[in-house]
Amino acid sequence: MGNEHSIRPKHRVVTTIDDDELLAPLPDEIKEDQWLGVSVKSQEPMGKVIVCAHRYVRIERNRQSQIGGVDNSPRYARGLCYILAQNLTYDSQFTPCQGQGNQRTDFAFGYCQTGVSSMMLDDWAIMGSPGNDNWAGNLFVANVVDDLKERSSTLYHSPHAPQRVGLPEKYGLLGMSVSGGKYFKDDEMSYAAGAPRSNNTGQVYLFKKDMQSHASDPGVMNVTLVLNGEQIGSSFGYELATADVNGDKKPDLIVGAPFYFDQDIGGAVYIYYNTPPTGLNNQNKLRITGKPESRFGIALSNLGDLNKDGYEDIAVGAPYQGNGVVYIYLGSKTGLNPEPSQIISAESIPNPSPTSRPLVTWGSSLSPGVDMDDNGYPDLLVGAYESGIAVLLRARPIIQLETSLKPDFNLKNIDPSKTGCQADINAEHTCFTFEACCKILSLNPSQWKARSRRNGKLTLRYKLEAETFVPATKFSRVFFGPDKTARLHILEKEFEMKGGESCQTHTVYVKENTKDIQSPIRMKLSYSLVQSDPRIPGPGEPLPSMDDYPILDQTAADRTFEATFHTDCGDNEVCECELHVEADLQLEGFNPVSSSALSSTPFDLHDTAKHGSGYYELLLGQHQEVTLNISTSNQGESAYEAQLFVSHHTHLSYIGQEKQRGAVCNPHNATLVVCSLGNPLKTGAWLNLKLRFDPTGLGEEPELKFLVWANSTSKEINKEDPVQLIVNIVRKAELSLTGFHRPEHIYYGGVLSTKPPLYLDEVDTRLVHTYQVFNAGPWRLSSLEIHVEWPYQVTGDEEGKEGKPLLYLESEPIVDGLGGGKCTVMGSINQYELHQKPDSLELDPFGNAKQHSSTRVKRESVRVKREISKYTVIPETYTDQEGKKHKIVKMNCTSGTARCFQIICSVYNLQANHEATIAIRARLWNATLVEDYPHVDRVYITSRAKIHIPPSLFLQQMNHTDDQTEVVTVAMKDLVTQSRTVWHIILIAILLGLFLLILLILCLRRLGFFHRRRRPPADDPTLSGNLRAADLDDDDEDLRAALKQHPF
Repeated sequence: MGNEHSIRPKHRVVTTIDDDELLAPLPDEIKEDQWLGVSVKSQEPMGKVIVCAHRYVRIERNRQSQIGGVDNSPRYARGLCYILAQNLTYDSQFTPCQGQGNQRTDFAFGYCQTGVSSMMLDDWAIMGSPGNDNWAGNLFVANVVDDLKERSSTLYHSPHAPQRVGLPEKYGLLGMSVSGGKYFKDDEMSYAAGAPRSNNTGQVYLFKKDMQSHASDPGVMNVTLVLNGEQIGSSFGYELATADVNGDKKPDLIVGAPFYFDQDIGGAVYIYYNTPPTGLNNQNKLRITGKPESRFGIALSNLGDLNKDGYEDIAVGAPYQGNGVVYIYLGSKTGLNPEPSQIISAESIPNPSPTSRPLVTWGSSLSPGVDMDDNGYPDLLVGAYESGIAVLLRARPIIQLETSLKPDFNLKNIDPSKTGCQADINAEHTCFTFEACCKILSLNPSQWKARSRRNGKLTLRYKLEAETFVPATKFSRVFFGPDKTARLHILEKEFEMKGGESCQTHTVYVKENTKDIQSPIRMKLSYSLVQSDPRIPGPGEPLPSMDDYPILDQTAADRTFEATFHTDCGDNEVCECELHVEADLQLEGFNPVSSSALSSTPFDLHDTAKHGSGYYELLLGQHQEVTLNISTSNQGESAYEAQLFVSHHTHLSYIGQEKQRGAVCNPHNATLVVCSLGNPLKTGAWLNLKLRFDPTGLGEEPELKFLVWANSTSKEINKEDPVQLIVNIVRKAELSLTGFHRPEHIYYGGVLSTKPPLYLDEVDTRLVHTYQVFNAGPWRLSSLEIHVEWPYQVTGDEEGKEGKPLLYLESEPIVDGLGGGKCTVMGSINQYELHQKPDSLELDPFGNAKQHSSTRVKRESVRVKREISKYTVIPETYTDQEGKKHKIVKMNCTSGTARCFQIICSVYNLQANHEATIAIRARLWNATLVEDYPHVDRVYITSRAKIHIPPSLFLQQMNHTDDQTEVVTVAMKDLVTQSRTVWHIILIAILLGLFLLILLILCLRRLGFFHRRRRPPADDPTLSGNLRAADLDDDDEDLRAALKQHPF
């Protein structure tokens, strides 16, 4: 059924109120599982309490439902709310949907579920019924004034169907949350109801009573304003609260959207400010958000004025951030402070005993605004529904604190050029001294004495930090004495307050080589109480008094202040500098123009700088450096930490600056050069700089952009826009394309075979077409393409009919170059998947040949089976210088005598004065020429190539005549084949030659040739014997006798 508990924590008394003690269930009521206490709200202390049970069921009995002894009476979940007096006794009850008609078929009032949300105002009770009209929802308002004679019997409500014009459609769940207050006029009460599913984003409707508009039903309220959610599915309006967060005595409306999400957000809370004269509106609002998936804003509550500053504060639950978190936000004059003053997590709540259940979903419900321990401060009850635990957070007394700094003039006009100070005259650093003082305001002398009697000493801890508390500040320019070696920029100390004012003296030293001597030195002074946490009492033990555990008012406990330097910036101590920058580029052969006049109006260098922008041309390969000339001046007061910035392209490398006094330039990163101009750059100062850049690392960028500007930590007046210099990049490279082929001569012929080829050698001779692209510079090319038209077939006889093979591509073309490359063939490579014989002749595409075997293979032409046709290309006849006539055939892509596909070869990183070579290996299809061109002397087969430069390179080339070329293979008829066709002529010639030879021999013989006349042997003086005997002397008888005996 449900119970309601009343707790008095000071005395540890719990009062349980059972539903039977209020009103016992009637025969036509079902109170089992009615969830009594689903919503509980109370008025101010000593006021009434509303407690609801939204699952309360009413049985509608009639005669028809009792037929056959079985009770088939319909049951309706109407919901009810009890009003309890100050002593928690029964006062009255409301079942607003009872008697409104059943209409079970459309669920108009059958499942109202009144009491899902409720709210108690001074004399009015607000009840939400999200189940009305097919869960479109409704809002009910009832008068609960004590005097029954003055209590109104009219039950006010939002319009029912069919009068729901402008209200949520079904499933909008109007009444899921409710609140009320004087949101528009000081004398007019308005009532708010959340519809978290309305319009998909969620909406909040505000109503007011207007009895004159609906004479037939004076209880109908009018809609005065609709607040819309920002995000689909955010459940805007899931929870509502009212609080005066800016102290203007006008209630502001707080709306929860727990399912609002973004990359780092999970839940949102909107604060709608009540601003005169219009009151609430959709524009004047603040949004605060929670952690991802935390359901931040699923529970809201008005805490009252926690810190007694005159502004109401609020609590926000985020039950799914860890085990649950409760955020405390403080109000202020300007509205709710978007930064939480406290973040209380479930993990920080100690368990009262080891057997206690852990807190989970802590912060899913909040019950605020009641001072449970009578210490004058409102407390907060936080529920954790999955754990079944409620935790009471008691507010501690707040001690008001006043802080001051003395003497104030010591923190002003610190001269960074002088060393020492009053506290340390001989210091080697610039220094200054001050006193930090604090005083307790909320304790009078009698209270001090009372604390002393209880040994309630008041000990403070203070922390002094210089600069690093500022976000993104990692280092401090100063350190605290008296220890100069430790160089501490954070000091912590404890001291006891005994009434009156307490002061601490500090000496601050400025570090050497400090550049920033203009911006103030920010310091933060923080005070906190030194005390132990209150002990959690055991069962039956009294609760400790919070008076012994006060906290400091954090709005005064933290103080941020500054120490300023002396500057030559006038009486107002604000340096107002006026920096002026001029810039131009040292580039040859260009006419810069102002960027403000794109009509190509010419300016010289000086005029370009004066106008602040210019256009230039950079010839890559010719200009080895880019020099940037900059002039900077200060025409105002001193410019502290004056810097010059040059933004350039990431591939344009900074080399350095030419030696000049007064400025130092260094690269900050790959795209920014930072120059220090002086600290300060005094009035009237003028600096000239020359910065050098290396353009060799540039890629395919069409242009460069320089941005040059100066700034200072001083206040800049008449601030100029950055000087912009645009450089058009010109890339010049002269490319040429040449081609050649191997072998020098190629023949066709042989006997046709009817068998299809199995090997590449059976097709015929290998040939190579080679194209060479040369870059004469001066710039390199990151990439280019060679487009080759390759004649792979003879044009067919008929349109659309496939022709015969011509140059059969056997492998992917090869790119040879320093940067490499790759070819893409738009046709077939080795279409018939022929293999290479192991003993065939391998022709190197770049000019070498390798013979695997010396055995000659007899030529036997093969052909692909097809019909024999007449000439597909008509031969031409020409006469050579000797008057001989020849028949030739030309096959190429241009004239259409050959079918071609395209080969696209990409060549990468072609440097100046380098070349790349593309080799295309193929086979001449012998059968095509033998079959179709047997009586042709020569066949000229042409491939064609052309250089293609991508437009993105922005390359300029003066001569385009050599950007394309052709390679012609001349196929000649095989001479062996010709000899076989004229054998009879050769035989006749041989026989004729033999006949002429015999005739000549016979004639010569007849004329006496071949006959010789001889003398007798004794008369022949030429014989050796006669010759030698005649020459001998008569006296040589012995020799003569020897000769006769042994003649020669």
